[in-house]
Amino acid sequence: MKVFLLISFFLLSVSSFASPTPGDEILLSDESGMNSIHVKILSYNAAADTFEVLREVTESGTVEVFNDTVPSRRILSDSDTKEMVDECRASGKSEMMTVPAGTFEVCRNVYYEGDAIGEVPFGYVIRPKPEADLKLVSFTRGNEIGASGVGMKNQSSAGSSESEIQYP
Repeated sequence: MKVFLLISFFLLSVSSFASPTPGDEILLSDESGMNSIHVKILSYNAAADTFEVLREVTESGTVEVFNDTVPSRRILSDSDTKEMVDECRASGKSEMMTVPAGTFEVCRNVYYEGDAIGEVPFGYVIRPKPEADLKLVSFTRGNEIGASGVGMKNQSSAGSSESEIQYP
């Protein structure tokens, strides 16, 4: 029994580092480039289970920069997005979607009417906004800690809670 608990703890600990992780970054933008969200995880505070996140929001060409402290439960993990897409696929509701960052299998209307969640950092392939839908332009996976404890870099080739709505 002790061995099982130890192995379970180890697997949960390792998987919790998979994503989100410092260095995860996305850029969502409308076609004009006048409205966008650029988000990057800067650091993780294990004691508080929060992430320090840099968020640049451009609306009608005006840029605002925010440093947010975000509880980890508000940022979709790789396992969260994989589970959502797997469930949509199993129910016949997933679809393939092409955006500037590439083509992704997505699940629609998860948090907002018109959103598209896929297996990318933060989950958003499309993030609807009143002005225009923001589409994923690029993403980077940050430094991940593997079982050996060695940091790894993995970048895409395309370059409860306060709320049920997920960050950003």
